[in-house]
Amino acid sequence: GWHHQAALLGRRRLARSALHQHVQRDGDALVALEREEAAGLWPWDEKNRIREVRPLTGPPLRQVPVPGDVLIVEMDGVFANVGREPSIIAEFAEYEALKKQLAKEGKPPPREGPTRYREVRQARLYRMEDRVTKKTRSGGRRTSLSRSETVSVVNDPEYFRRRVQAVTHSWQVTKYKRIVVIGDGGDFVWEVSRTIVNATDEVLDVQHSRSHIHGCGRAL
Repeated sequence: GWHHQAALLGRRRLARSALHQHVQRDGDALVALEREEAAGLWPWDEKNRIREVRPLTGPPLRQVPVPGDVLIVEMDGVFANVGREPSIIAEFAEYEALKKQLAKEGKPPPREGPTRYREVRQARLYRMEDRVTKKTRSGGRRTSLSRSETVSVVNDPEYFRRRVQAVTHSWQVTKYKRIVVIGDGGDFVWEVSRTIVNATDEVLDVQHSRSHIHGCGRAL
């Protein structure tokens, strides 16, 4: 797996637990930096009043491309199973302990228990010129991206908005002639598109639009 590859790349043999500790430590440090950046570039205070955006201290967190003509921002949301996260495991342990305690007292268990699923909101930015089309062995054509940046936030809508604000600010979105947002139709997509990204075009993606064709036909 990835831990064997990482050990080979570093020409060292590392235990799985050691690699997990390193990833957790460095990941936590990166998230802390991203939160600081997002807070500094967020234009609203706690009373939703406009405030001055603070210049960032220290080196930038990313290398961004030169602005082009068209910027694409894809957004989507999904409920993912994150049951292996320590915080989720702790929630289930607390719930089981509470059920046992209530059972001893002759009381019914809580109506609602914890869930392993959390909403993950994602955004991906790339320029139109970052799309690269190549021929496949079967004679078809495949399109990939030579450069992009992804924002992915679990169960924190406000932090997602701030991260999108920080990333689009660093990408200098105001210098693009067109900003196209492609979304799954969720309300949060269009809200972020209009209040943060300031899109010039909004597009419902093909997969989600297809999923509504049958329902639309029945309604008609």
